[in-house]
Amino acid sequence: MAKRTATMTNRERMAALLRGEKPDRVPIWPMALGFYTVYKGKTIGDAYTNAELFTDCLRETCNDFDWIYFPLGAALTNLASEFGGEIKWPSSGYSQAPMVVRYPAETPEDVFNLKMPDIKTAGTNPMRMAHAAASLNEKNDNCLFNKMLWLGGPFTSAGNLSGVEKMCKWMLKKPDVVHRMMRLSTDYYIELTKFHKATYGTEDALAFYPEPTSSNQVISAKQFEEFVLPYFKEEVE
Repeated sequence: MAKRTATMTNRERMAALLRGEKPDRVPIWPMALGFYTVYKGKTIGDAYTNAELFTDCLRETCNDFDWIYFPLGAALTNLASEFGGEIKWPSSGYSQAPMVVRYPAETPEDVFNLKMPDIKTAGTNPMRMAHAAASLNEKNDNCLFNKMLWLGGPFTSAGNLSGVEKMCKWMLKKPDVVHRMMRLSTDYYIELTKFHKATYGTEDALAFYPEPTSSNQVISAKQFEEFVLPYFKEEVE
C-alpha cells in the first residue's frame, strides 16, 4: 500500500474541521494523560502534579506520534477536594488516575451544609491554573488551542461529592438532595469558568465538557431530563 503524503499540519487539520471543511486525513487526538509522562520516562502522577513537566512531555509526545496537542492537564476528581474531601494521586502502575478516598458528604445533612469554596485556592484549582499557565505561549504545528476551559459535567462532578452510588439512591428517595448537589456543581463551574476567563482570556481556548456519569448506562432518560438537563443548559449557555 502506498504511503499517503500529508498535505496539512495538525493545526491546519483542526482549523479545517472547525470551518466544516475536509482535512487531508483524520487528526488523532488521544486522551492519554498518564501516557505522555510515562512515555518520556516520568511517572503517571507527574501528569497531574507537575504542570511544566507535563507540558514538556505532552509537546514532545505529540511531536513523536503526530498527535494533536491540547493541554488537558487536570484531576478528574472534580469537586471532591474542592469541597473538603480527600483525593489520592496515582503512585504505581496499578493506579492510573487520581481517586477519591473521602467524599465531602456522607449524609443528606452534609450536602446541605456544603459551602461554595474559594475558587482561587480550592482543592486542585491552583494546579489546574498552573497547567493552564504552562501552555499559554504554546504555538506549534500540532497545536490550535493552548487553553482549556474546564466545564466539568455537573452530574459527573456532583457524584464526587458523595459517591455515584449514593447519589443515585438519593435520586429515588431524596431528590431534593441531588438537586442541591447539582446546584452546587453548576454554580461552581460557572464561577470557575469566569475566573479562568478573567485570568487567561478565551483566545485560542477550547471548552472541555466531560459528562460520562449521566449516560443511559447509569440513569434513565427521565432522570436525565429532571436532574441533568436544566443544569447542563444553564452551564453551557
